[in-house]
Amino acid sequence: MWREGDVLVCTPGANLPPRCIKCNAPADMPSRRYIFHWHHPVIYLALLMGVLPYVILAIVLRKRSAHALTLCAQHERRRVRSVAITMTSVLGFLVCGLSLQSEFRWFIGACMVAAMLVIGRFGSRVLSVQSIDQHQARYLGACEDFLRTLPPAP
Repeated sequence: MWREGDVLVCTPGANLPPRCIKCNAPADMPSRRYIFHWHHPVIYLALLMGVLPYVILAIVLRKRSAHALTLCAQHERRRVRSVAITMTSVLGFLVCGLSLQSEFRWFIGACMVAAMLVIGRFGSRVLSVQSIDQHQARYLGACEDFLRTLPPAP
């Protein structure tokens, strides 16, 4: 495990040190196993053929890496709160969209639900995957203090 600038680099499956990845505070929560997925950005071109071809390609060609990492109580609460707000908002917007008298109510409800899912996904994200291959996984989003404790690139 090492750093390259603001990028955390580790081997797939490596466990991270027991410190909060967001603020480098000592671990006061148990480690949790997070599974990260990534596919090459060129696969987004499959959206030109439709959503279904993209989904199939993304699932088949994605790379996976799992890590045990720790968040402090404050950052874990923030992540859980983001998930809870997203879930309740999705349900509320779904009911709201379906109860509208407009002929486009299904579209309005679907747009609101999709927007909240995207917002929730980014709000609850622990690390952002830059790339994954069979030798290393690269992540953005770890705090500078956490990265400073890691050795430089070999």
